[in-house]
Amino acid sequence: MSTVPVPRRQGDPALRGLRTGDAQTAPDKVIDEPCQPDRLERWQLVWIRLGGRWRPGVLLAWRRALGGRWWLALVQWDRDTAAWFYYEHATIRPLPARRKT
Repeated sequence: MSTVPVPRRQGDPALRGLRTGDAQTAPDKVIDEPCQPDRLERWQLVWIRLGGRWRPGVLLAWRRALGGRWWLALVQWDRDTAAWFYYEHATIRPLPARRKT
C-alpha cells in the first residue's frame, strides 16, 4: 500500500461548486481503508468534468475500491491540485491518442 499522501485541496472552487454531471470525489473513508490494494501508477491525459465544465487533467493512478465495485482515479487538473474520484466515463474521459500521419 502506498503511504504517499494525496494532495487535496477541498477548498478549490472546482470542488466546492460540484454540479450535476461533475466527477464525484471519493470520501476519505474509501481512500484510507486499511488493506487497500496498491495503486497502479499511470500518466494519461484526460478530460474531467468539474464545476460544470470540462477541464484538462492528468490521470496519475488507478485503484480498485475495496470490494471491487468501483475504480478510483487520482486526477490532477491544475498545478499541485489533485484528488481521488470515482471513475465514470461520463465524467472522466481519456484524450484520444494522436494519430501519426
